Amino acid sequence: MILPRPICLIFVIAVLSINSFAQSPALVSFDDLTFTSEFEEETFAGVKKDSIDYLSLFLAVSPSAGRELRDQISNKIHQETEKISQKKFEKLKDEKKIERVYELINGDVLKQYKEETLFPEVLSSGNFNCLTASAFYGFVFSNLGVSFEFKESANHVHPVAFPGSLQIKVETTDPIFGFQYFDAKLKAQFVNYLVFAKKISKEEASSVSVDDIFNKYYFPDSSIGMRELAGLQYMNDAFYNFGKRNYACAFQQVQKAYYLYPSDRVSTVMLFLLSWCITEADYNDIRDASYLVFASRFAGKDIETEMILLEFRNLTDKVLLERSQNALYDQFYFFLMDEIEMPDVRISIEKEYYFQKGRLLLSSFRVKEALIYFEKALSVEPDDLEVQAYCVQSLAFTFSSASNQEIVRSIEEFEMRFPVMQTNESFISLQMLGYLQLGEEKFDFDQPVEGEVLLKKFENLFYLHPGISIHYEKVGDAYSAAAVYHFKRNNKAVARTYLNRGLKFSPENYKLMYRLRAL
Repeated sequence: MILPRPICLIFVIAVLSINSFAQSPALVSFDDLTFTSEFEEETFAGVKKDSIDYLSLFLAVSPSAGRELRDQISNKIHQETEKISQKKFEKLKDEKKIERVYELINGDVLKQYKEETLFPEVLSSGNFNCLTASAFYGFVFSNLGVSFEFKESANHVHPVAFPGSLQIKVETTDPIFGFQYFDAKLKAQFVNYLVFAKKISKEEASSVSVDDIFNKYYFPDSSIGMRELAGLQYMNDAFYNFGKRNYACAFQQVQKAYYLYPSDRVSTVMLFLLSWCITEADYNDIRDASYLVFASRFAGKDIETEMILLEFRNLTDKVLLERSQNALYDQFYFFLMDEIEMPDVRISIEKEYYFQKGRLLLSSFRVKEALIYFEKALSVEPDDLEVQAYCVQSLAFTFSSASNQEIVRSIEEFEMRFPVMQTNESFISLQMLGYLQLGEEKFDFDQPVEGEVLLKKFENLFYLHPGISIHYEKVGDAYSAAAVYHFKRNNKAVARTYLNRGLKFSPENYKLMYRLRAL
């Protein structure tokens, strides 16, 4: 039934705090639900409006269920109720009432225990498990006016009649196996998940039996009603589908389970199944992105944002880098940005999208287009050092065919748009190179005022960042050009001053020292 390989979580729920989920029913909304029939959708629409038809709710788990089946089963329940009501039922003591209900239902309806059973099978085949049997008792008790609730505990659920007084337990099946079938592999996978989620320690996992841990964290001791019991049936069906490797269907069913029964127990299973869906996603279909959207709802509290970003990078690797599906990658991105509400997650994915698009363009030597995407990524996360590095690299590539004037203008405009680059050593080094090259050019073309301004800009940057490496050859070229300009005009003292200034930044520079000796 259960897959032989161990679960492999693409994202580890590293800071899972399961207790928070029971307080957050909004984790799953009506719009998140995927229905397998019109009948099921109509039934859940009634739940949304707090107008619940419980019989339809227990039947809707089956895709083939509809109004005709509902009427048939409703009639059967009514017939059983009528049969029980005969022989002065109202005059019986409460204990005797429950005894009569038990005898007739077990004689007429519940025929054979079967682990994997959903409610529609109870009357069609007589197959039942303790959950579906409990549901049938619930409908009969409701018709008879008998107060009741359900008790769920380790491996079992059963009705309790007259809970406010007598608390009569109605046994529905074997309490050891009656509630839900879990084989050893599934239990081991679930316990491994709890270790990954840091709900339990490795020491506890190794010192306590798998069965004991599973029962402790999966089965609470609590009282529930018909709505919650219907939710547990959906969770059962989620596990049935999980065992058949229908992961997407399993997750859809557990979402409905949580919508009906928002609890620690269901939320834990929901994240367990979500991790499997993400692990199995190949991102050929835009619907696969819905798992990341759902995971983002836990970001910052129960899932680290970085874990969701890592999965988006996995999506990028598969769609953009391995399969080169640029249009599909864009669809995934815009879908995620439309659906994800958590600001931190949105920012991380937005930056990553622009960054990866830029890297792909840069690898194809489409440098100017790449720089546009890197700039967008930098706008989203200015402090990202990797993005800063790619911006500098792209700028440097674009300068190979640009004039010195264009280079300096581009650098200064970039600095104004992204002040954070004032602390980036590679950018500052590139900036100083631009000032030196254009300064040299200005002196070569008899524009000493502009040339001096540029050399001053270089010197100011150098004094602000003395530890940054500079282009020593370009220092020699720029200050030599300034010296030559003044030497040609017989301003030897000024020429000597420029050469000495240059030697402060590039000691033992051969070109500067040669010209100084020549003077």
